[in-house]
Amino acid sequence: MAKRRLRRTRVLIVLDDVSKPKQLKHLVSDGDLFASSSRILLKIRDQKVLRTIKDSYKVKTFEYEVEQLNYSEALDLFNFTAFDEVKPPTSEYAELSKRVVYYAGCIPLAIKVVGNDLEEMRDWRRMRKGTANIQGLFLDYSEIDGDIHLEPTIFEKMCNLRLLKIVGISFYKQRRMYIQHEHERGMYLQHGLQYLPDSLRYLKWNEYPLESLPPTFKPSNLVELKMKHSQLKQLWDGDQVIEKLRGIDLSYCRKLTRIPDVSASPDLERINLACCEFWREIPYSQIQQNLNNLIEVNLRSCDSLRKVPDRILDAASLRTLTLDSPNLLPTVITSRSLEFLDLSSTVIKETSSVDNCKQLSNLRTGLHQWFE
Repeated sequence: MAKRRLRRTRVLIVLDDVSKPKQLKHLVSDGDLFASSSRILLKIRDQKVLRTIKDSYKVKTFEYEVEQLNYSEALDLFNFTAFDEVKPPTSEYAELSKRVVYYAGCIPLAIKVVGNDLEEMRDWRRMRKGTANIQGLFLDYSEIDGDIHLEPTIFEKMCNLRLLKIVGISFYKQRRMYIQHEHERGMYLQHGLQYLPDSLRYLKWNEYPLESLPPTFKPSNLVELKMKHSQLKQLWDGDQVIEKLRGIDLSYCRKLTRIPDVSASPDLERINLACCEFWREIPYSQIQQNLNNLIEVNLRSCDSLRKVPDRILDAASLRTLTLDSPNLLPTVITSRSLEFLDLSSTVIKETSSVDNCKQLSNLRTGLHQWFE
């Protein structure tokens, strides 16, 4: 059925960088696969490949040799690639453009590669310089070769920055790279960090290299805080009000000894402190009235944690709870919205401890898993 429809269909097929005749086998070996007026355009670097195609499949071919760019065209291509405009922004870049085109020999691919690299360098310099117009900044340093060293005043002029997302090589991939290359790529703040803008609403900085955030930072507008695998011991000195906070993820911050008082965050929905081995308590000055929106709590492998406030375990909206230390398991868990309970390192002696959790559909312990 499909072949019959194709035989009546005029098609135009474009194939780039064809290097072997067999890449066309299924398209041209059957001479009547498409309607007679169909066309296949091939981009081929080696004329021997084209001759082999003609001899092997007995198809009619027409050759068109693409001429090399002249100097003026090559210069325009480089400027569009590197600067998004015909003319470079400065005389310094104008001279650089001429040198690149000369050394690239007017070859489009070489010009584009160098142009893209220069564009990335200019973007990085603009970020380092800073500007009040920047509201969002995303940096994935796993795509950058070598280490990155930031100045302590890197964000000083970004007073309107609302979103900051810095991510790198995942923890496990980095471990594999270290074994293979004996070097861990990363981002470093050798002279500390003096400033983060108070306008920040979303802060994600995995593998943050310092023990705390800048003392001048006021997180009053912060909605999401995610800093996995960081070197943090505490977020800041003293108490800070984070009233708008909805999610906090400090998982795998193995040096962490102190967390903020989340009881002042009435909209808090998610807490993830998994594998924070050294912190001992959850501060809660007003926790009784302020955790009505809490949905998910992960306290897995918090080996030094002494106690979990009852108001967290009994939060009316709590749906997911991961709590694998036997010492933290209460006699009775009363959250009626709880759907998923992970006590994977805990043996429950009496199932009556969760009898009040009417919505519970997934219960995991170190020995069993139940689905209702």
